[in-house]
Amino acid sequence: MGLLDGILGALGPGGDGGSLVTLVTGFLQGQGGLEGLGRRFESAGLGNIFQSWIGKGPNLPIGGDQILKVFGEQDLGRLGQKLGLEAADAAEGLAHFLPKIVDQLTPEGTPVSGPALESGIRSLVSGGIGKLFG
Repeated sequence: MGLLDGILGALGPGGDGGSLVTLVTGFLQGQGGLEGLGRRFESAGLGNIFQSWIGKGPNLPIGGDQILKVFGEQDLGRLGQKLGLEAADAAEGLAHFLPKIVDQLTPEGTPVSGPALESGIRSLVSGGIGKLFG
């Protein structure tokens, strides 16, 4: 099963994206929101990559091995388990869509938090998963 299959499965039988919103929101909040996520990237020596996703320029790419460095095997294993994936597959998936999620959740370079974070994620999901994978 690939990442897209796991995410589509997280959309749930109703197709409203509620399960995916809960999953992504929970994951980001578990990291301390976008601010905490930025700190994790800084600690891993990858702050410049994270900052590019917030800024108005192009998003720098990131690889699954770098995502593993940021989150660790344990966190990625938990996320992967929720999606029916191995940790390495979850890392590759995050490498693909996390830059797009962070970019979308930082309008004008300002991270959203709290209820605005969940609302932003809900908007991304309702706007179509294709935007995250395009």
